Amino acid sequence: MPAQSKAQQRFMGMVHAAQKGDLENPSKEVEKAADSMTDKAAKDFASTKHKGLPAHVKKENKIDLEDEDLPSAVVPGVSVENTMKTYDASCGCFRTESINELTNNEKQIKTGNPNNVFYAFYKGQFEAVYWAMNPSSLSDIYWDKFKVRRPAGSKFKLNPEFIIVPKKDYDKNPNHYAKLKPYVDKFWNKLQNESVNEVKSDYEVYHKSYTSAINAAKAYAEKKGYEINDDDSFRQIGMGPRKPSEGKTNKFSIELSKDGKVQRKKLQIQVYGMRNSYELNAYIQ
Repeated sequence: MPAQSKAQQRFMGMVHAAQKGDLENPSKEVEKAADSMTDKAAKDFASTKHKGLPAHVKKENKIDLEDEDLPSAVVPGVSVENTMKTYDASCGCFRTESINELTNNEKQIKTGNPNNVFYAFYKGQFEAVYWAMNPSSLSDIYWDKFKVRRPAGSKFKLNPEFIIVPKKDYDKNPNHYAKLKPYVDKFWNKLQNESVNEVKSDYEVYHKSYTSAINAAKAYAEKKGYEINDDDSFRQIGMGPRKPSEGKTNKFSIELSKDGKVQRKKLQIQVYGMRNSYELNAYIQ
């Protein structure tokens, strides 16, 4: 995605340089952004040409909390009081999310293959993560993220206080990982509570089939009084990509009408592929 301003392009240039190790003494803001986004995303922002870009993003591009469609557009069925803003590095913007909803990582841990769940721990820092790739790369990631120190005299990345353990191994002998137990118990209690408190939406969020999720999104728009452009829907969805595999998302922006007049707002549909189901996010914006 291209940068939206010269200031954003310069900042992302520093982020990309920090990721490559070419920037000495990066600021905390640069370090945080570098940790939160992929090299490719940072490169896309940094490679934007300056010509035609404003010095800064205009104020009118910021989220307007008075927009009548904002609560349902960002988190369907959730009031602004029950939301929080988080930075999305993929678009370089802030998004509003429900404080009660599970994160994608938590959803995968809850519904995915338990053999892909790992616990990372170092000196009071703990994370449970769903990881379907090479576990050795996971160790490298958390070595840097937790700022693990190499013991004096050691030439290798070995530190007995740094632990990466598969959930299946932990479950076999939790007493062997006594330091982790309070953190693991707290995580699963939190996951259970958030699952119970997940927000009720204007539509069903989880579906057994891809078609069911798409139909629910259309029904949501019709319930709001909009008419869907069937030709646009068929072109984007019917002739579009296959249903998303696990961990992938299909996104559509469908033309809407009201009282026969084409609207500027469109039906935004996002269908996220999970192991045995599909997660729907739909809003009008």
